[in-house]
Amino acid sequence: MEKYCQECGEAIDESLNFCQNCGHKLHASSAQGTLIPPKKQPRTYSKKQKIIIGAAAALLVIMIGGYTWGKSYFSPEKTAERFITAIIDEDYEKVQDMTRMQGESISQAEAEALIALAKDEAHYINIETTNLEDFSYQNDLMKLTENGKHLFIFPKYLFSLVPQYADFNLPFENIETTFNEETFPAKKNDERNIVYGPLAPGKYTIHSTYSGELTEAESEDVVILGDSSSDTVYQDIQLDAESTTFHLYNENGSPIKNAYMEVNEEQIPFDESLNIEAFGPLNLDGSVTATPIIETEWGKVTLDEIKIEEDYYELTLNTVSKELMDHLSEVILLYGEEYVEAHAANDATIFTAVTENVRENFQDDFSYNIEYGKNFTGQLDKIEINYDELTFYDKNEVSVPANFHFTASTFHSDEQPDLEERIDTVALRIIFDAEEDKWLIDEANSYGMFSNTDFEATETLEGSQELHQAAKSASKPASNDVDAQVEEATLNYIYNLVEAINADDYELVRPYIKDDSALHGMQVDLVDRLAESGMKQEVIDATVTNIEEDGDAWIVTTDETIKKIYNSGEEETSDYNWKYTVESDGDGVSLTNIE
Repeated sequence: MEKYCQECGEAIDESLNFCQNCGHKLHASSAQGTLIPPKKQPRTYSKKQKIIIGAAAALLVIMIGGYTWGKSYFSPEKTAERFITAIIDEDYEKVQDMTRMQGESISQAEAEALIALAKDEAHYINIETTNLEDFSYQNDLMKLTENGKHLFIFPKYLFSLVPQYADFNLPFENIETTFNEETFPAKKNDERNIVYGPLAPGKYTIHSTYSGELTEAESEDVVILGDSSSDTVYQDIQLDAESTTFHLYNENGSPIKNAYMEVNEEQIPFDESLNIEAFGPLNLDGSVTATPIIETEWGKVTLDEIKIEEDYYELTLNTVSKELMDHLSEVILLYGEEYVEAHAANDATIFTAVTENVRENFQDDFSYNIEYGKNFTGQLDKIEINYDELTFYDKNEVSVPANFHFTASTFHSDEQPDLEERIDTVALRIIFDAEEDKWLIDEANSYGMFSNTDFEATETLEGSQELHQAAKSASKPASNDVDAQVEEATLNYIYNLVEAINADDYELVRPYIKDDSALHGMQVDLVDRLAESGMKQEVIDATVTNIEEDGDAWIVTTDETIKKIYNSGEEETSDYNWKYTVESDGDGVSLTNIE
């Protein structure tokens, strides 16, 4: 039979004289034990033991309560409620904490856009229900998913957002765009088309800016990214700036080497088709000006400056460089002066500004005039040229219309000249002779005694208005009166000698001097000497005062007033009295001597 300690009531070992549990000494009577165990006494605890036991009990209560609270707080239902509250309160940080897109956190700009979308009147996101089932059913831009653990215990639920993409069509390149003032990288960037994404669903304020040399522009717009299938949203970006296009029409066929628009000292080149497809961007308000410049084989052409106010300009190149116009004007004026002189003399060798083909054609005409006694007296008053109508046939051949204004008369040998105004409208074909390094008249079509009232001149050249009297005719004298014939030959000599000196070309006066005469040698030397000195002369007046017959010759006395223009620019006008010897040469008369 078991024995029990009367002190603590625990069973004791019969072989011991003390209680192995509490150490109470057993008496003999006690050692003998009792059949019925004594009543167990309550255990006493120290203060420290009591504190530990109390803390453990409290912790257990807290843990049980915390688990119960956590299981409720982190539940899907409560997570949805907190998310909706964060949207309503515009708590951007909390929205960021409670959302993910493709496993990544969204930015504050995206959180702002998401909240703006949820509050939009179109109800892209329904925040009027806190019921998780309803919320999930009515909002297909996000899905509640488990994402890790809270406190290593509770499932962590976050809203996974459907990624969005924005495709912007840009009016021109180099436009910077921000979403809610934040810059996002582009998924695709092809010149004037740019795709942004992935972005969180949202209602974004997009701010587009451009800063260039010609203008600065900006715009602000709203784009809604709320496609549940992640389909791309397209939008055009509008800015208060545009590009303009230039086309250069080479109307006259100029041999163009280079063409460009000059803007702020910068050269914007035309392409091979003479186009500038996208010039700008800039404000089309006239604040930007551009100057078209065309470099040709014959110099630079600068067209009128343009104040850019349109998105398309067609420019017309219908003129040539001043350098080329000066060259052509010089040869056209020389041709006009030589025209009246050669026709008065019926001598094509006077021409120096024409091709050999033209000279031969004129000589055929003059042979006819001589044969049939047709004479010409006249002067060149002016020449009108329309360079806007000039056309290139190739780089060394052009055609240009011109009006030649003469005071002239064409008459028979037995008639007196009846001078009147005459206007010849012609199309001049002019070629560049590389060997002689000068332009020459190669063709003069439509010569006639008519006026073109529709002619518009871009340049007017003043003629010398020097009257060239008709010379002798081969078959008939210029006048039936011998004295008149002698007088005419003498005056032609005087005027043409000055022309020969000025042009350094003795051939101009040669028709009026007998080749083997003393005068011939003297005047050849005179022309060479004065031309070499650079002197020019002008006949102010020339009059035959007396004609005296001397056997087979005539002694002709003249009064002459000649202006001398020295190479230095100084001028001197002198009066002369000369006696010329004029002899018959069978077909007419010519000068042989001077005293």
